[in-house]
Order: sequence, then C-alpha cells, then structure tokens
Amino acid sequence: MNRKIESATRRRERQRQANRREILATAERVFAARGYAAATIESIADEAGFAAGTIYNFFSGKEDLFLAVADRILDDIIERFNREVEPLRERPREAVTRYIALRLDELRRHEAFMHVYYPIRQQQRAAAGGCAPAECRQKFAEHVARVHAIFAEGIRQGVLHAEPTPAQFSGMIEGTLRYFNHVWSREEKPPTLRQGMKRLETCFLPLLWVHQQDDTPAAPGKPARKGKGVLPLALAALVSLATGCLSTAPEPVAAELRDARRTMAQAATRDQNNVPFALPVISGELSLRDACNLALANNLTLRATFLRRQEAAGAVEAARGGALPRVGLSGNASSVLEERGDHPESYSAGLRITQPIWRSGVVEAGLRYARLYAASTDAVIRQQAQTTIAAVAGHYLDVLLMEHMVTVYEESVAVAERMLQTSRNKRAAGTVSDYEVLRAEVELSTARADLLNERNRLRTANIALLHVLGVDQRSDIKLSDKLGYNAETFDDRDMERMALESRADLIMREAEVRMAEAEADAARGAYGPEADLFLDGQFADPDPNNPSLDGWKDRWMAGVSVTYNLFDGFTRRGKLRQAVARQRQAEASLKDAEETVRVEVGKALLDLRYADELFQSQQKNIELAREALRILESGFRLGRNTQIEVLDAQSALIEAMGRYYHAVHAHSTARLQLRKVLGVLGPASDVVVTPDYRMGADPLAPEAEEAP
Repeated sequence: MNRKIESATRRRERQRQANRREILATAERVFAARGYAAATIESIADEAGFAAGTIYNFFSGKEDLFLAVADRILDDIIERFNREVEPLRERPREAVTRYIALRLDELRRHEAFMHVYYPIRQQQRAAAGGCAPAECRQKFAEHVARVHAIFAEGIRQGVLHAEPTPAQFSGMIEGTLRYFNHVWSREEKPPTLRQGMKRLETCFLPLLWVHQQDDTPAAPGKPARKGKGVLPLALAALVSLATGCLSTAPEPVAAELRDARRTMAQAATRDQNNVPFALPVISGELSLRDACNLALANNLTLRATFLRRQEAAGAVEAARGGALPRVGLSGNASSVLEERGDHPESYSAGLRITQPIWRSGVVEAGLRYARLYAASTDAVIRQQAQTTIAAVAGHYLDVLLMEHMVTVYEESVAVAERMLQTSRNKRAAGTVSDYEVLRAEVELSTARADLLNERNRLRTANIALLHVLGVDQRSDIKLSDKLGYNAETFDDRDMERMALESRADLIMREAEVRMAEAEADAARGAYGPEADLFLDGQFADPDPNNPSLDGWKDRWMAGVSVTYNLFDGFTRRGKLRQAVARQRQAEASLKDAEETVRVEVGKALLDLRYADELFQSQQKNIELAREALRILESGFRLGRNTQIEVLDAQSALIEAMGRYYHAVHAHSTARLQLRKVLGVLGPASDVVVTPDYRMGADPLAPEAEEAP
C-alpha cells in the first residue's frame, strides 16, 4: 500500500515538474515575442494550455515568473558546462572549443529573451535599489570561477596566450560570440551551429592558441621578436569591444531625450527668466516697421534659416578642396598567423601628398554648383525674411482690426445699457410694461457676450503677433499705427514684370536649373582622364627596400599618375542620364513657377480692386447709421419711437461699423499680399540679407521696395 502511495506521489511530482518546465518554456517564448510589458499571466497560460491559476501555483506573479525563466536558462548553462566541458579540463584546447560551441548554442537559443531581459532587469534593480538574489549571485559566481579555471589551465599548459588573464579571456570570447551571432542572425540564411563553429575555427580560434613557432629560438644573429601573438589578441579585443556598439534598441536614447525635455521643463517652471535661449520681454508702443524689425532680429524660424548660409559656405569650401593638394598618413601592423621565416610581424607608416592637375572639368563644375547653391541659399533667406515680414504685418493688421471691433461692441454695450436704464425709468412711470425691461436686459446680456467674444479674439490675435515677433508672451505692447485706407493703382503689365524679376522663389528655380547644368557637366567630365602629381614616403620595419633586414628604414617616390576609365559597368552613363533628367525637371519647374507667379499677381490685383470697391461702398454708411440711432434713441426717450426701432438701428450701426473696419482691413491685407507676390516686401532682389538687416520704411508704405 505504501509503495502505491509513494509511486503515485512520485508520478504527481514528475508531472508537477514537467508542468513547471512547460510553463517556463512557454513564458520564455511569450516574453521574447511580446516584451515584458505586453506579456501577461493569462496570455502565457493560454499559450501553454493551462489555467492562469495553475501558473500561480508555481509563481507569485509575472515578475517572479520572468526571473524564474532567467534562472532556468542559467541552470541549463551550468548543467551543460558540468556535463560537456568540465570533464575536458585536462585538455584545454578541446575544453575551450567545446565551451565556445556551448555558449554560441545558448546565445542562439535564448537571444530573443535576453534582449528583453537585460533592460527590464536593470530597471527592476534600479527600482529596488539592489542586485539579484544572493543565491543567484552565488550560483553565477561559482560558474564563472569554473569557466576561468578552464582558461587558467590552458595558460598553464601553454595552449593559450599568457598575457590576457582568464577573466579577460572570458570577456573577450563572450563579446566576440555576441558580435558574430548578431551579424549572422541578419543574414538571409543564418548558419547552423556546425557552420558557425566552422567559421569561428577559421577566423577566431587561431587567435587564441599559442603557435608552436612561439617556442622556437630566434635565428642566429637575429634579435628575438618579443610579444608575438599580442597583435592578434589586440584585434580580437577590438572586435569584442565593438559588440557594445551594435545594439539597435531605441530605449536608451529615448530615455535620454525624455530626461533632457524633463530637465528643460523643470527649469522653465522654476524660473522663466533664466531659461536657456529665453525670448525677450518687451513693452511699450510698437509701430508696424518696428514690429517687422523686431521679428527680423528675434524670429526663431528666420534665425534658423540664416544657418543655411554656413552650410552653403561649407559646400563651396568642399568644392574648392577638389583642386587643392591632399596629404594623408597611413599605418599598418600585421602578424602572420602561421609564422614562417624570421619576420612574422611587420609594421609600417606612410606619408602621401597628391596634387590634382587635371579632372576633365569635374572640379570646375563642382565649384560652379557650390557657388550657385550659395546664391540659391541667399534667395531662400530673402524669401524667409519676406515671409516673416508678411506674417508680422498680417498679424499686426489683425490686432488693429480686433481692437476696432472691441470698440464697436463696447459702444453696443453702452447703447444697450442706456436702453435698459430708459426702459426702467419708463416702467417706473408706468408707460411701458415689464416685458420691455426684460427685453432690454436680454439685449444687454447679448451685447456683453458679443463683447467678450471679440475681446477673446483680440487676445488670440495678440498671442499670434507676439509669437511671430519672436518675443515672450508676457510682453505688454500697444500698437501705435492705425488701421487706415491708402488708395493705390497699379499697371498689370508692370506688376507682372516686377514679380518675374524680383521673386525670390524664381531666383531659386533659376539657380536650380543652372545647378542641374553643372551636375550634367560634372557627369560628362567623368568620361575624361584624371592626372595627379604625387609624393609617397614609407617608413617600415622590416626595411621596405630589403625585407630581409630588420630595423626602421624609409623609401620615397615621386611622379605623375594618369587614370582613364575604359569601362565602369555603365555607371557614368547612368549618372549622366540622371543629371540630364534633373536638368529638364528643373527647367519645367521654372516654367511652372513663372506661370504660378502670373496667376498670383493677377489674383492679388483683383483682390485689391475688390477691397477698394468694398471700402468705397461702406465709407458713408457709418455716419448714416450713427445719426439714425441718435434720432431713434431721442425719440424713444420722448415716446415717439419704439424699443424695436432703436434695437434695429443699433444692430444696423454695429453691422455698418463691422463692415467698414473689415473693408479697411481687407484693403490693407490686399496691399500687403500684392507686395508679397511681387517679391518687393522688405529686402530687394539685390540685397544680401544678413542677421543685421533692418527695414527702413513701413512695409505698406507706397515705396515698399527697399533700397540696398
């Protein structure tokens, strides 16, 4: 009976351990596929075919399960090391080779999970303020000590190089295996474990072993070479160090960016006056010309555009460098893996000076392209300056309009208040009913709501103006210019000619056409020969003149080299076709831009004429509407007119004033838009705009084109 119970107990325990292993294997796959945050106990249970409660019978939660997966991987590594590597300790070459195969296999099997494990575990340790559990640390430390013992035995027997310590050997191998596994996993058909080990036996394992020739004495009369094998190990160490640079995970960089923004936000919250690159705070009266000049000095978009001139200067300098001499230094250190003869290692340093003397027009075309790019950059900056001026003037006019509209609705509120007071007086005298008073109160409430709406629009317009000026939103300014009407007449043909001559975007398109021509010339020049003068010097050990001699010696050469490509696989022809196509595209873009300018000029002239007619129609309406309201208010107080008549007259006055100010605003905006499409708003076409450029006149003045 007891035997049956014991047998059943053992079966249940085996089943329990099998279930635990299945849960851990499934959890590793789910964590690797979904990441730690997206993986849940329920999703792991569904994948494993268990109920979620079954998992909780083994683990307290997701973090406990996550750590258990990592612990199981470590146990497997230790178990395989003890079974496959430890028995080979007395044969270090076999033991190290087997250990490398084991680690490569483990990396391949668990790479996806480890990509999730390392960053999450670092976060958990940082949050907990501690390290891994003591039991886990002890188990890992003991395993590492046994691994180091294998390398120590190899060094003791002379199989491995003596210079790196066992710990350094272990780190170098780990880094190199991670590097190769990372590279191989991205191949179209990653190698198998056997194929991977074959590659390592060719390119990596020979660097670890001490060659038999290392123990042979130097030839008579020849100095002994010291430090043999150091160079290969140094190269291997560089490969292992490169492993840390191959991570493509964005999390560390993203966290760094968030920290930078958090620091900036905290600094801005603590003291707005000491924020780096803080915007200036201004106050007082501001004219339109001063507003434009303020934006030219402070607008962030314009300041960023000025930096393109440095880019253009760099392009010119790079193009000019094609005609200047080149000076280069080189160095080389090499070691023959299977040493033969007396010179298994060689070292050299070289100096080479080259002066181009003929490039078949390629350098000249490149320099012409760079200068055209610089001229195009000047046009881009001028266009941005004009865009900034247009934006400032537009927002300035919007604020002036909103100020007038606030005044209109303030007057409307005042009229409604007078109406309410008159109605109350009449009700006290018994001449009107309570309805008349109630209606007057409703009218006053509506007028006040309209006033609040206009004041909010005024604040919004002020915010937009301060932003385009490039000043702090705490600035307190008062616009000194007035919203006025200035009649202007223009000749359509003269305006079209002026736009085609002055527009910055057309100058940019013209430069693009000529830049494309320069690219085509450079592509044609690639068919010609190249000639250079050169001076070449070499310092080397062994002697570069007689390799059988030791010691540092030098060798110098000077001459002329001529290169002519007979066939390059049609590369030059392909580049020439691309350049010619870009040239034709640029020419078509220029024609399209010219037609667009003609359309924009015609539309701007039509808008200006319409705005002028609208202003003329609204000019006299205000006096008529204001006089009508005055007469009806007086009649209402005397009982001759009704409240409805007064309210209608009040609405008519508000509409008339609103249409009038909108007409003046539309006319000023049309004048501004015409100057913008003509390309004469602000700096003229022959003015090189610098950060010190300022306007000398109002952009809406009759002579809007600036003198140089």
